[in-house]
Amino acid sequence: MFEYIKFEVENRVAVITLNNPAKLNAISFTMMEEMHTALDRLEADGNIRVLMIWGGEKVFGAGMDITRDKSGEKESPPTDNPVARRLHTLYDRISRLPMAVVAAVAGYALGGGFELALACDIRIFSENAKVGLPELNLGTIPCGGGTQRLPRIIGAGRAKELIFTCDRIGAEEAYRLGIANRIVKEGALYGEAMALAKRLAEKAPLAVEMAKHAVDTGLEADLDTGLLIEMRNSAPLKYTQDYTEGVTAFKEKREPQFQGR
Repeated sequence: MFEYIKFEVENRVAVITLNNPAKLNAISFTMMEEMHTALDRLEADGNIRVLMIWGGEKVFGAGMDITRDKSGEKESPPTDNPVARRLHTLYDRISRLPMAVVAAVAGYALGGGFELALACDIRIFSENAKVGLPELNLGTIPCGGGTQRLPRIIGAGRAKELIFTCDRIGAEEAYRLGIANRIVKEGALYGEAMALAKRLAEKAPLAVEMAKHAVDTGLEADLDTGLLIEMRNSAPLKYTQDYTEGVTAFKEKREPQFQGR
C-alpha cells in the first residue's frame, strides 16, 4: 500500500493522486519512490492507455518537502545534485511514457509540483490554480526540469521572467502563456480531466505513442529533420491492425475499436 500517493485504474485510465495533504502534497523522496512503484504497475498493465496525475481539488503540489533529511547532500561532488537527479529520473520517466499523460492542476503547483505538471503532455487547470517556481527565493534554482521544460513551452524570455521573479501566476495567465491547455470551473477538475483522458484512451495507442515521440523529438531538431522523424514514425503504423481497423471503421461509418496491435 502507498502512504503518500493513491494509484487507481478507471477503465483504461490510470490515476496517480498526490496524497500528502498535511504538507500540501509536498514532494518527498518517499513520494517519488511510491510514484516509481505506481509507474511499474502501470507499465506492467497492458490495458492502460492514459495516465492522469492530480492532487485533489484544493492543491496539486506545493514543491519539494524542504524539511526532509538533507544529511549527506553537501558531501556529493559539486557537479552533482542528488535532489535534481532523483527528480529528473522520475519526471523524465513520466514524460517518456508511450501514452498520453494529463496533469489536472488545482490550487498551488509550485517548484517541484509545477515541474511535475510541466513533464506531462496536457495540463488542465482549475480556476483556482496558481503556479510558480520560487527556488531563487531560497538561493537555488529550479532543478526538476523547470529551466528546460518551461522555456520550451512559453519561450526563453517569459520563462526567465517567471524564474527570476519567482512570481506566481493564476490559471488565466497560465492559459494565455500556453502552460494550461484549458481552464475548468473550480470543483469540476476531476470530471473534466477524466473525460478528456477517456477520450484519449479511445485513440489508437500505437499512433498516440508515435505522435508523441514525433512531437517531442522534433522539437529538438530543425524542420527538415523533424519532418524526417515524422515520416519514420508514421511509416510502421500502416502495417498495424489498428490502421486496418481505423480505415475499415471510417468506411463503415462506425467508431473504431483499437487493440494496440
